[in-house]
Amino acid sequence: MLEPKFITEEAYTTKSQRYDELLEEAVGLIQKFSGNQWTDYNYHDPGITILEQLCFAITDLGYKTNFPIEDILLIKQDNFDIEKSNLFFPPHKIFPTKPVTINDFRKLIIDNISNIQNAWLIPKKSNLFGLYGIFSVKVQLIDNLDENHIKKTIADTKNLLMDNRSLATDFEEINVLNKDIISFKGNIVIDSFIVGEEVLAQVYNAIESKINEKLIFYDIYEMEQEGHLLEDLYAGTHTRRGYISSENLKDKTHEIYISDIKQIINSVEGVYGIEDFEVLKNGIKIFDDLISFDANSYPALENIQIYFSDNSNSSLHFYRNGSKYEIDQVIFFQVYDSISIKNRGIYQKKQEVEDTLKKGRFTEGDMKKYYSIMRELPAIYNLRENELSSNADNERRAQVKQLKAYLLLFEQIMSNHLSQLSNMRNFFSIDSLTPATYYNQVPYDVPNIKEVIKNENIVEYEKLLSKISESKTKFYERKNKVLDHMLSRFGESFNTELLLKLEQVGYAPEESKSSINSALKAKTNYAKNILELGRDRNHGFNYKKKISQNNNLSGIEKRIKLCLHITKDNTQSFLSNFDGKSNLIQTDINWKITDIQIKNGPKIPIITLPNSSYTQDEVIFNIDSIESFRHLFLNAFKNKSYRIEQVDENYITLYNSPNQNNLVKIYESKSFSDSKKIILKTIKKFKNLNVLGEGFFMIENILLRQKSVKSYVLEIYDGDDEIILESGSQENQNELRDIRNDLFALIKNKNNFAIQKEPNNNTFKVVVYDILNKPILETPKSYSSEKNAEKAIKNITNLFESKIRAGKIEDFTKIKFDKKTSNNFPENFKYSNQITFIFPDWPFRFQNKEFVDFTDKNIKEFIPSHIGYDTYFLNIEQIKHFETIYNGWLENIEVGNIPATESLSLQLIQLLINYKKNHEE
Repeated sequence: MLEPKFITEEAYTTKSQRYDELLEEAVGLIQKFSGNQWTDYNYHDPGITILEQLCFAITDLGYKTNFPIEDILLIKQDNFDIEKSNLFFPPHKIFPTKPVTINDFRKLIIDNISNIQNAWLIPKKSNLFGLYGIFSVKVQLIDNLDENHIKKTIADTKNLLMDNRSLATDFEEINVLNKDIISFKGNIVIDSFIVGEEVLAQVYNAIESKINEKLIFYDIYEMEQEGHLLEDLYAGTHTRRGYISSENLKDKTHEIYISDIKQIINSVEGVYGIEDFEVLKNGIKIFDDLISFDANSYPALENIQIYFSDNSNSSLHFYRNGSKYEIDQVIFFQVYDSISIKNRGIYQKKQEVEDTLKKGRFTEGDMKKYYSIMRELPAIYNLRENELSSNADNERRAQVKQLKAYLLLFEQIMSNHLSQLSNMRNFFSIDSLTPATYYNQVPYDVPNIKEVIKNENIVEYEKLLSKISESKTKFYERKNKVLDHMLSRFGESFNTELLLKLEQVGYAPEESKSSINSALKAKTNYAKNILELGRDRNHGFNYKKKISQNNNLSGIEKRIKLCLHITKDNTQSFLSNFDGKSNLIQTDINWKITDIQIKNGPKIPIITLPNSSYTQDEVIFNIDSIESFRHLFLNAFKNKSYRIEQVDENYITLYNSPNQNNLVKIYESKSFSDSKKIILKTIKKFKNLNVLGEGFFMIENILLRQKSVKSYVLEIYDGDDEIILESGSQENQNELRDIRNDLFALIKNKNNFAIQKEPNNNTFKVVVYDILNKPILETPKSYSSEKNAEKAIKNITNLFESKIRAGKIEDFTKIKFDKKTSNNFPENFKYSNQITFIFPDWPFRFQNKEFVDFTDKNIKEFIPSHIGYDTYFLNIEQIKHFETIYNGWLENIEVGNIPATESLSLQLIQLLINYKKNHEE
């Protein structure tokens, strides 16, 4: 029996789509507010007829308003940039950051440098002054690279690390690890029903995973479908070839045990036992259970291709049922390859990221299209074209126009709603070219709309709509709220209150709109950079590249510039604005005080130059000190700082400097208008100079450290971190490593010890000799007698036999820079986790205490919590000296000129020490 079919009515979610409810509610409101003035609510009533059409029109608006969001924001066949304008970023852009942790950097290197199979970052604890934040890198390359490819790989890795360097950190050497080849000999007894090729494949694969596990790139989309959160999959640095789990990023293998290898072989299904098993390292048999690998090498199984050649060090033989089992090479590789692919699942291709935001179904015209209700009303209303009879009298014509004008109010509101809806992406845009948050349009579908518009002028009507929809003040207020909402999506805020307040100080009341626009622009610029600000928060600049205006800045520098609305070009010198003929930083011994008689006014004293000095069309200020220079930037951009007075037949322009007792004559002309023009020009110039002076330098103190060290020393400690033995200075660090590796053998033989008398006194030192009878170690302190020295020898040998042998030799030794060979770099300077900000003290805003506090607040809020900072405001002379040294330092560190860089680093350190001393005083 067939089930009956019905057309089910769609259950609309909003009232605006439910016509019956709208009409019922509207009639109820009429009854409530009209009282006895309206008693007929039947369908034939003209008011009800119009109400029906309004309700129906609203359902059309409600239908469009409830379209999916992509229909509203992503118009069909439109190139609107939803990311740039509306800050809708996909997961692979919004979640990742520049690398921060050691694992982040390892992922970055492995993902971007194809010739690198694995990489490790090693914090350099043994460095001059014991600094933090310095790293060396060890890389494991793929096989069969020639010398040129190795050099290029190292260079590419250096560039990658410099481009992604974290704040207050630095990288030094990149070491390519040597391969220690591990091979085996022995007999393996297998089960009668097991294929020997599969056993050998399982053995090789299991041991290879144990000693040198390959990294796995997982498919992100598959992991997402398995339930992993996107914020976890995209955390840290973004890897283009797939997701790398931090659990797979294990430490480099330093040692393996032969017993572990045997256990792995025995655990393979089908293996009964192992006989005559031997392990070889680089072809040399290992007799101990422990196989160790030094800091610059890694273990790798002998290439499986070589296993089947005559040059192989491996000779694993298989026995089944008492007979030797010959391994078939072809079958083996088929099995081995299938196991390798199954177990590793490596994705080597770049993963394409899906565009999750699809285009909408409708064009902008479809969304904005409004259908007039006048076209739906009965013909008796005469509202459509040609419906009114040509014989109609003037009264009837007036009635039709009156009804049309009345209905146009409703039509215009509903038409505006569709315009607002189609412009929602512009409403939420941070770079919309349309300076509006309320949008409107003329309802052109209204029949003969010009009949009811003043002067039948559509253009003027459109202008009127925009004017009454939103004032400039309302626009700024609403746009600010929109930007606040956009920033809040990222947990950010931007307070323009202080910026607006200081802007308005420099503007006349009639220019207040300019200051409001400037504050809004500051917030807009901040929002435009929100993705980079979050991603680069811990990022340092690349000192191997030139600094430019829009890139190669640290994350904190970008943010501070945006927070303070600093627009100065980073490449522009602070002094470039005062070069040439500028009189801003010049003083003149010919300034003197004289009295002038103002026309129709009193006689007043002024500071002036000889009249011959005022012949050129330029303003001359009297700057007799650094303080007067600062006051100039504090007042010279304000109109109230100037006066124009007539003296005889000329007009002189006077500047009222707060730090000078008398007015200063700065300009003279033949007309009042010329003087007025020069004041406006000067005010504009100083507003510009204030903007151009608002920059700063940022120094990561770690980059000022000494890099060239002549020699190293080996120090051996007891359990209480006291030095018991130390070496002499050595330029070759590897020689000290060799001594450290041989320490147990040297200390074990007491014949290697000697007691030597100090030449200039009656004290004694203990000296340790190597097998060539060369002194290599001695005690750091002298002993008062030979007996005490002998006790010291006994204590040292006992310590090695007990505590040191129980641990690792690296835990009790350090290879350090010999500070006696350094270039007098101060030890008390804070190199690690410290940043210094240098600001000029003359721009108007930088002289405002509230703004200075605001600057410090922003630095404190956004600088990484483990990093400290110092802030100094310098005068023009100090900036001139500092900038010269700093720019030279930047040029030399970029090209790697270490001697010149260190010389300039020392000068910068001394300057920073002096600034700190003066600041504390």
